[in-house]
Amino acid sequence: MDVIKEYCLLKGRAAVDEKFVVIGLSRGASHAIDFALQYPDMVAGLVICAGWFGGFDFPNTTQEIAMFGRYDDFIGKGDAQNAAIMSVRIWGQGTQGDDGRLSKMVGDKIFEWCRMISQREIDGTGGSAIPAQDLTPTAAKRLSDINVPTVVARGRYDETSTNEAMRYAAQRIPGAKLKEFDTAHMINLESPSEFNIWLDAYLDQFLR
Repeated sequence: MDVIKEYCLLKGRAAVDEKFVVIGLSRGASHAIDFALQYPDMVAGLVICAGWFGGFDFPNTTQEIAMFGRYDDFIGKGDAQNAAIMSVRIWGQGTQGDDGRLSKMVGDKIFEWCRMISQREIDGTGGSAIPAQDLTPTAAKRLSDINVPTVVARGRYDETSTNEAMRYAAQRIPGAKLKEFDTAHMINLESPSEFNIWLDAYLDQFLR
């Protein structure tokens, strides 16, 4: 989102007549929604996947809360290695997924990414160490203001609160369509071909 804001400043707000299809995955979904609400004249379409947004609060299960608690314990101890292993369990296998569901290749990639993220969180330079900034009023109260073609994706084995957030967004954004993938949180990493086919079909309307 900062790239587009800088682009606007560079060219001058009045000179910008381009419109963008804004795509956000995970935390990026909240940024995409916020941008669509703040700059509606610059948004042609919206894609949000396995994410959440300000003002929406749906509780996870007791089991899921315990998983996140273990992750927080590792972060508190400065243990990026075990925090990353826990992240693979949460975001890779999925809080609602069975043991052995995730391929080793995908799990290894997620582990490497999450080890770096966990270390930044321990150092106070990334992850949840950076507080989220919500719009006022919050995005959850303004989803019906989004008036562009919108598609929403969620992973079947993802955490409860994220899946409920995506269901809620699909219900509140006029005309939005919800797609559920047989994955956990990392939809495009687990099922790249299916995800790209789905995304290409959506983007085709802007290329005609």
